[in-house]
Amino acid sequence: MIEFEIVTPRILLSYRRDDTAAHAGRLYDKLRQRFGHNVFLDIDSIQPGEDFHEALNASVASCDCLIAVIGRAWLNTPGQDGRPRLTNPDDFVRIEICAALARGIRVVPVLVDGATMPSATELPEALAPLARRQAFEISDTRFHDDAGRLIQALSGSGRPRARTTASTRFLQMVAATLLAGVAGLGGYSYFTRVASNKIRVALPVAQGPAPTSGQPVSQPTGPVKKMLPPPSVVAEVEQRSANTSWKAPAPVASPALGISGPQGTIIVYATQYGGVASEIATQRNGLYTKHLLEALRRPGIDFMTALGEVRRQVMAESGGRQEPWVSHSDSGSLVLLPAPPKRKAVALTVGNNNYKNLPGLSNAKRDATDMAAFLETAGFAVDMVLDGSRDAITSALTRNFATRARGIALLPPNPDVALFFFSGHAASIAGFNYLAPVDSELAGEGIFKTQGISEQEILQTLALSNASMKVVIIDACRDNPFANLGK
Repeated sequence: MIEFEIVTPRILLSYRRDDTAAHAGRLYDKLRQRFGHNVFLDIDSIQPGEDFHEALNASVASCDCLIAVIGRAWLNTPGQDGRPRLTNPDDFVRIEICAALARGIRVVPVLVDGATMPSATELPEALAPLARRQAFEISDTRFHDDAGRLIQALSGSGRPRARTTASTRFLQMVAATLLAGVAGLGGYSYFTRVASNKIRVALPVAQGPAPTSGQPVSQPTGPVKKMLPPPSVVAEVEQRSANTSWKAPAPVASPALGISGPQGTIIVYATQYGGVASEIATQRNGLYTKHLLEALRRPGIDFMTALGEVRRQVMAESGGRQEPWVSHSDSGSLVLLPAPPKRKAVALTVGNNNYKNLPGLSNAKRDATDMAAFLETAGFAVDMVLDGSRDAITSALTRNFATRARGIALLPPNPDVALFFFSGHAASIAGFNYLAPVDSELAGEGIFKTQGISEQEILQTLALSNASMKVVIIDACRDNPFANLGK
């Protein structure tokens, strides 16, 4: 039997530092106690040198709820020209709220310091819909009680997720064990067959001493007992947050391109937030990529349908220990095979095996190579980077997707589909995902964030392609190996 629960929502706090920095910081700490790393402050989402329009839009796109913290000076805080900042289209607060409203994301105005809710006539036209959002007041004297009520209201704003009952889990575990027995693996061997995890810390191996501090970590040759979250057989159903005012654009049939209503973004992870992705040392591809390629090679299958099937297969084969996750804001459908004539689609695949300072991997380069070969049969112009440094990967991203580089890119401007695939090491830090180039170091969160390639950086570059459909596939971990190592 399937029951439904609500997964933890991703919450972005939008505030004006000159107006409500102290209140926003206090509320942020309170929300983090309940929702953990799924809460973000806007100023933390922009890296030096990034286009702030693209960065803010990417941050908003990844959240389920935006909290607009409004103080007494929020409406009329002046800019350098003396006019209210909200009248400036480049104002950070305005960009964030407009992006959330346009995407149908839940926006909650939170009034602090005795502020009142602005009317539609007081707001710039682009922000006028904010006046129709139910506001929530937090008093300084009742902060803990008011914040508690806000947390209770937000707890139901995450995406719905289906979960199996105990009896179903038992049957799934029995099926997984029987499958392992047929393959000649047997109980314990089945769960140790996945020889390594894409994580950046030394794994406890079944034989041999653990490496000492400062000693390079090499790829284990024997069975590795996986460090995974507690068993969970949860069939997550990724859907848009409930919003009665949001309506999907009417699909526009375009059979020649294999797309119907070609617009939106699909982000695919081999595992849920905090989880680890798995390799299969005895097979050519990693667990997720293996099943993904098998599904996509079937003619006529819709991309989102394939992702749902892959999720079920990966969870069954891993005994529920690896839960793929999908975030999408697409409309229409994408079918890769059979390839339509003259498809305008570009892809970049990256596979990193031979890390200089991190454990080596077995499947990643083959994952990227096999995905590139498949995409070529699907009509994509494909570029590939194997064992790429940060410079090599970012140069390839720019070369293939950035509008300013279309003169040397594989395709003319405005492709129908832009796809990025990565297999290798990665980490999630403070709710953001960072992919590891081969020259990354395991030296703490700060250094890794500067050396890694953020999910936001990838999405921003894909946005420059002006592609109707943007797809990001990450076969890597989403845990934080620095959590117990300090910063």
